[in-house]
Amino acid sequence: MSEKCIVGIDPGLDGGIAVLTEVVEAFPMPVMPTGSGARRTLDLPSIRELIAGADLVIIERQQAFPRDSKAGAFKTGEGFGMLKGLLCGLGIPHQIVSPQTWQKDFAISSQRGDTKAQAGLACQQLFPGIDLRKSGRATKPHDGKIDALLIAEHGRRKVNGE
Repeated sequence: MSEKCIVGIDPGLDGGIAVLTEVVEAFPMPVMPTGSGARRTLDLPSIRELIAGADLVIIERQQAFPRDSKAGAFKTGEGFGMLKGLLCGLGIPHQIVSPQTWQKDFAISSQRGDTKAQAGLACQQLFPGIDLRKSGRATKPHDGKIDALLIAEHGRRKVNGE
């Protein structure tokens, strides 16, 4: 029996998508320009290609914060809704998980300091061969790829009863 295809999505224009099967892959969120200045939007055809064939998609819950502008809050909700609509339209089973829920699996806690650094370390330990940079020329790790990998691993553990 082949391993299930579990996809993790860290929504947002700077998020990421991770695909876990026998092979582990992580991608920055596909985006495209909107045609008006420097604005970007989700590239749904490219996202569809990445998630096609998924047995389960785990997507991180999004919410607006009081410090967000109205436009920023709207953009966050719009992107999250686009992803949920794509999943429903494709008939791909999906679950929504809060950041605190998946972070708990990897002992990531704001009480222990920088959650981004903790997530990066956990990801390096679980997936040592995966390039966590946004692109081959970047030097810093891509937070969206890291979160997507951990979200997908959270989903895989749920599916396997761990």
